[in-house]
Amino acid sequence: MSDIRDLQQNVADEVSINFEDIIYSDHPTDFLYEIADSGVPIYNYDLAQMLASDFNLAYVEDEDLVEGVTDVFRIISVAIYERLLQTAYEAYSSCKDDSLFSLSNQVADIEVKMDLIVGALEELEGYEKTLANELREELQELEDKRDELNDKIDFIEGLD
Repeated sequence: MSDIRDLQQNVADEVSINFEDIIYSDHPTDFLYEIADSGVPIYNYDLAQMLASDFNLAYVEDEDLVEGVTDVFRIISVAIYERLLQTAYEAYSSCKDDSLFSLSNQVADIEVKMDLIVGALEELEGYEKTLANELREELQELEDKRDELNDKIDFIEGLD
């Protein structure tokens, strides 16, 4: 059996792989809860092995989750779930930041190309109409792509 770090890595990988599905789902946080929940071992032997590898799993952060619970395996499960949920949120935040960084860089690259095209258009306007028209079309495609990326940035920034 793996230890808690392996489970956390699995959860982080799962969030990364499913990031697009998560952000476009109706309830992104529910998706994170499901990923964390699915990572919790279900067999008592595996839970005991987890506890043996990390004694901090004997304690939960939110005592209300185990109020009145005397089953040690249930307590270990809840402690693992709490850790995996925290990992899921951290991975989600990291993916969100990475996505925003990448999209912003793409927008910046498009704007550089647009500036070059505008400069070339100014040079060609007077004597090379066909090439100028082709550049106008390319400029429009770049503007559309930039607007699409900016809409995606706005959407991702608006996520909780």
